Amino acid sequence: MGMLGLLIIAKLWGDFATTALGVVGFGMAFVGMFSFISDLGFNAAHTKRMSEGKDPGTCIGTFIAIKLTLTGIMVTIVIGGIFIWKYVLQQGFYDATKESIIYIFLIYYVILSLYQIMTLTFNAKIEIAKSQISAVMDPLVRVPLMIIVALAGVTGAYIGINGISSEVNISAKYIWPAFLHPLQGFLASHALGAFATAYLLGVAAVFVMAFIQFRSYPIKRPSKEYAKSYMHFAL
Repeated sequence: MGMLGLLIIAKLWGDFATTALGVVGFGMAFVGMFSFISDLGFNAAHTKRMSEGKDPGTCIGTFIAIKLTLTGIMVTIVIGGIFIWKYVLQQGFYDATKESIIYIFLIYYVILSLYQIMTLTFNAKIEIAKSQISAVMDPLVRVPLMIIVALAGVTGAYIGINGISSEVNISAKYIWPAFLHPLQGFLASHALGAFATAYLLGVAAVFVMAFIQFRSYPIKRPSKEYAKSYMHFAL
């Protein structure tokens, strides 16, 4: 499904499709470099302790507290890194759009990190189908949204190459109904941001599906004893 989506986008956007994917890949990779902070071995620790038969509610509550803490640290480091890069080292990004895309993918990784609380619990309980049902929501939501964005065309996108910015304008291949013209105009003028947002909404759909299946699981107060056990295994 992803390959089909890429083929359609390539037909609609031509060479700009590779640029859009490159910008999105940059944002995803930049934040992805820091995503290990939201794990640090605690993902495996949760799977281990849950599968050992420890109290599920206490395990989940403890893991939620750990995940929220680690995810908060990750967000702080990413934002701090951007601040240092821009204002201390006096460096910048190739264009302003890429910085905004970094923030979109920062939210993406926050949702992904919290989603792991549920999917790792499913896996520990050998309920693999729940993880897969959740995961399949990503392409089902993301790919159609990416195609819709590509169908809107591109208006006034500035792409920086070797320090030189060039404007990109691609007309919509198909005429949108009149009542959708405002939406089409917005998507065209924010093509790269909307393209990245399709990824964000895809992982949000995954989170929602996992949460629906997760509601029946007990959640208890975090335990200091369990936290030490998680820490021991994570180390």
